[in-house]
Amino acid sequence: MNNFDIKGAEETITWMSQRKYYRIKQNGINVIFCNYPNDLVAMKNAFIFWTYKLKENNINVPLIIWNYDNGLLIQDLWDNTLDKYFNNIIFKKHQIICKQVFEAVEKIHNIQITHNKKLTKTGKMNINFFLKSASELLDCQWYCKLWLQREWMAKYLSYANDLIDIESINYTYWISDFQSRNIIIKDNIPYLIDYQDIRYLTPELDFWAFISDSYVDYSKDELLQILYLINNKKYNYHKIIGWGIIKLFHAIRLYLLQVYNKNNSAYITPLENWIKRIYNLEKLLYLNI
Repeated sequence: MNNFDIKGAEETITWMSQRKYYRIKQNGINVIFCNYPNDLVAMKNAFIFWTYKLKENNINVPLIIWNYDNGLLIQDLWDNTLDKYFNNIIFKKHQIICKQVFEAVEKIHNIQITHNKKLTKTGKMNINFFLKSASELLDCQWYCKLWLQREWMAKYLSYANDLIDIESINYTYWISDFQSRNIIIKDNIPYLIDYQDIRYLTPELDFWAFISDSYVDYSKDELLQILYLINNKKYNYHKIIGWGIIKLFHAIRLYLLQVYNKNNSAYITPLENWIKRIYNLEKLLYLNI
């Protein structure tokens, strides 16, 4: 396959300073070229695999037009992301879109692929990693002195472990980055993007990511409606909260260690994003449901 010539193309998005998106016009139609350097070939292959797997399950994702050595030419769906949609559209339409999005996510959770024992082992490794990483936040002495009391963190971590009930975890495919900027609304139809990191874990983590989304400041009514939709899908609200606490502790520890080690990566999530997620978790904890 030939390399795609990006000369003259408009760079639209830079991702992790490595993978880049270019919007171009081909035969009068807008398309997107996703540029993958050689060290990201595995990511490109994962995107191709999951694109076809999700399409097989009637989930709306971008169409792959051509596979080049240096990237992929895909359908240009970039319109409103879900966070912009939330800000500009009346709430009743939010419910319709959220219902469609959750139906797509449920289909992903129900995807069956062979080698289940191996995948379950991988899922357990991923879960143990999150649990270990979250608990290690208690040992970051420099962090505890500056921010939170160890007793407070230990209490919440213990509460989270009780909620998730590790012995009864339901392992499914997990989108990994299920948040409003990875959901595109085109002609009132939601499309998923950035799904190449799908892993085997627990489905409640997807809904925690959606609720804790740092790009959307949900009202109490919006949160209640989202939880109503989730409960209708038979997902466990308490496990969502438990995994929310654990994932938040894991992510904050990772962020602060990067800062402490003077890692200047452009991919470090801004601190204000974590503050917004804590705020969303706090609202969730205090809902009277």
